[in-house]
Amino acid sequence: MKTYPHNFEQKTGFDEIRRLLTDYCNSPLGIHFVTSLSFSDDYNWILNQLDQADEMILILSNESAFPSQDYFDLTEDRKSVV
Repeated sequence: MKTYPHNFEQKTGFDEIRRLLTDYCNSPLGIHFVTSLSFSDDYNWILNQLDQADEMILILSNESAFPSQDYFDLTEDRKSVV
């Protein structure tokens, strides 16, 4: 999807949010996912993403020892599935 104007993400600060999010990534695959994000006006996609965020918040608030390290880089495995 083309967004108008061409520098929409810079004007709205979306590019800065994306950059800040990469600081929280624990693996190269997470960084790849975040850097591939772009602005969307697709209502159903946004709802799906919000549902996933709510689910993660629920997991983090209910699990006392959710792992935050020792993630495996599954980039190569992901390529063989796609």
